[in-house]
Amino acid sequence: TSYLIGHAICEGYIESIDAPINDWPLMSNTLYFGQPIINLLNMKAGDSNVVEDMGIRFTKTGRHIHDLDPLIRATEDVNELKNSKPIKNAKFKYSNLTSDILFNYIMYRVGSDFEPFIQNFYQTKVRIQHPVYLNTNRIGGRSWSLINPSMQERIDQGAGRYGISATRYDYLRIAKLMVDDWQGDTCEGRYLKEIYNRRVPTNRRISSWNSADLKWGNPTFGHTAKTYAGQFWTDFYGLNDQKIMVMLGYNGQVIAMDMDNSRIIVINAAKSRHYDTAKLGYIPLKYGRIK
Repeated sequence: TSYLIGHAICEGYIESIDAPINDWPLMSNTLYFGQPIINLLNMKAGDSNVVEDMGIRFTKTGRHIHDLDPLIRATEDVNELKNSKPIKNAKFKYSNLTSDILFNYIMYRVGSDFEPFIQNFYQTKVRIQHPVYLNTNRIGGRSWSLINPSMQERIDQGAGRYGISATRYDYLRIAKLMVDDWQGDTCEGRYLKEIYNRRVPTNRRISSWNSADLKWGNPTFGHTAKTYAGQFWTDFYGLNDQKIMVMLGYNGQVIAMDMDNSRIIVINAAKSRHYDTAKLGYIPLKYGRIK
């Protein structure tokens, strides 16, 4: 989602990461309205009063944030997003809901061009070799809502979701393009550098790679990251002199990119915390090989 935000800025659909979300009717009565995009990218929107820790369920209703319903349902419920206000002086707190908001904001700003925008990004820029599938929620308001809703209906109800499904090699192509953009100082590369320069502290205890928590297993990139940069984990214990950006996915998936040294580490996992991240990720990033 973050990289798509950068691409949307470069294509002129969004002004900048400092642009406030003040033109989106769907969010007009929620805590996200009027906030600059960078707040959402850095998980500082102040939504910890409406979404539980790690952003999986709404605090008051207990409903899963995806639950196959579009965002409009949450905006109509006073126990979820309707009339919500951001907490003051918000600090970093990871929220999957925020990622959904960002993705749907891209859809809203791009509008009727969204499908060609996505096709151009993945097919022309990334040069994927296989189809990439975007996750979406069903829409409401009609009994046949599962059958071919229009893009405008999806946009109006906020039916987009931040997740995509792609092959492992196409994910690697996305990562390589990010490194290439960074080093080539393209528009998207300058976006990546800007969010990196505006990273924020994670405000939690940082583990070293030598520590072992007997309850949760070996440390991961999430445990060892000191900062967060626009949906990427950054500044890892023992790697302070390297500009590394890490994407963490479901069930322990990892893509770590050393932006200056052209090192990309991919860990494809079936279950989180069941592998040695230090050996498979930290060591090759630090030394250029597995020792």
